[in-house]
Amino acid sequence: MTKRRNAKRNDAMKRLVFVLVLVATGLTANSQQNILLRVGAGLTSHYDTHTKNMGTFCVGIGYEYELSQKCSVSSGLLYFAKGWKEPDEVVPARDDDGNFVFDTETGKQVFGKKGVKSYANYLQMPIMFNYYIRLSSPHYVSLSAGPYIAVGVGGKTEVYGDIEKQGAQRMYYEHNTFGDEVGAHRFDTGLSFAVGYEYDRHINLGVNADFGLAKVSREGGKNRSFYLSFMYRL
Repeated sequence: MTKRRNAKRNDAMKRLVFVLVLVATGLTANSQQNILLRVGAGLTSHYDTHTKNMGTFCVGIGYEYELSQKCSVSSGLLYFAKGWKEPDEVVPARDDDGNFVFDTETGKQVFGKKGVKSYANYLQMPIMFNYYIRLSSPHYVSLSAGPYIAVGVGGKTEVYGDIEKQGAQRMYYEHNTFGDEVGAHRFDTGLSFAVGYEYDRHINLGVNADFGLAKVSREGGKNRSFYLSFMYRL
């Protein structure tokens, strides 16, 4: 009985794989496919904390399946340089022994301002659903939306003026943005939106927005990016 059940399951799996291959082949055969080249630049930060904006850029390559004259699905891989800048934090000064420092004249405790900049580089894969509105040939408006997933591949966090530290670290020190105990989470996922002007079905100038759904920093920040993009369809 067990052998018969296993044989039936194997046959069912083979049929399912065969059907999926036929469907995928049919979609590929009936859909026009395009290679996409994309670059972009703008601003990035976190949208649920008090972080400040930093510059961002992205560059990558993608692939598009045209489902009809008005609709398509695209994906690809982007190298995305994101980051966030934390507002200056007031911290107490300490001596080399770790004791608090007091002004010799006034007797008041000495404080300083600590600034933090985090640079976070990601490999990001969006899956975008695109709708095209024809204005007049060859002018179009494109509306795009879809999810993305990303993984952090590098970056550094710079700390200035942390006078709680000792020696040269009081002025400046750095650590990896990802991987350290104080670092950010590598995985990110969210939603992407874009509105673009397209000319002759080859050149697309767009306004883009990404909103992360996963907490990236230890303080609970979520990535947010606004940027202009240039895409060329081969």
